[in-house]
Amino acid sequence: MKKLLQSARQDVGQWWQTLWLLAYVFFLAQDIFYGTSGPTATLSSVVKYAGMITLFAYTLKKFRQDTLLVLAIAATLLADFFLVLTPIWAGNYFYIWGVICFAVVQMLHICRQELPNVTLSTLKDANSTVGLLMTLSIIIIILICIKPFLGPNLYFIYTGIYAGLLITNFISAIRRYRQKPGDLRVFYALLGFALFLLSDGCIALQSVLRGRALNIVELLVWALYFPAQIALVNSSTLSANKLDSIKS
Repeated sequence: MKKLLQSARQDVGQWWQTLWLLAYVFFLAQDIFYGTSGPTATLSSVVKYAGMITLFAYTLKKFRQDTLLVLAIAATLLADFFLVLTPIWAGNYFYIWGVICFAVVQMLHICRQELPNVTLSTLKDANSTVGLLMTLSIIIIILICIKPFLGPNLYFIYTGIYAGLLITNFISAIRRYRQKPGDLRVFYALLGFALFLLSDGCIALQSVLRGRALNIVELLVWALYFPAQIALVNSSTLSANKLDSIKS
């Protein structure tokens, strides 16, 4: 584990580490001193989303040929747009769309974990990936169409689907780590999904906690989520040989 952590620090460029650390410290300080909701949280929300944009830029620069990873981070960026930025002017009106986007994110992560080395040129041959995405996409489209008939149950249905997909990714990451305990990319995936689960667990606790405990849990959501995304953008499933050939 110590060697993996040392490799992790060396794997990511110093410039990117500094950029992410500055964003992380800034929005955490904002949330601690000014709270995580209301008008005072606007600047924090903007910095959080700016941090996510840098993660997407990093993915395009370092893993641009890992098509499923790029798509997953792009969908994450869209989800965060609905969940982080739109509340500034529209409240929680677009919340359900953020959950839907995150469900798509988890689908893409499942596909890339189960089918490593998929690039744009090989994606057309990955029939099981396409089939899985099409099936789950159809399910989501059907749920959107019947939205008027589901009422308040819609939130619980989408959240349940998303939670199931996230847990599936976490289990898959555990299995892959057991198979390749020394693989840095696999370690990144396990760390990312573990932190992702903890972050979402904090979101779930928000509905039952009050007072100081609620404030702490609200802080932990992004304190865990941002590092989770840093880990996941570095969890490319392209083989080392393929990455080297791309860079050259």
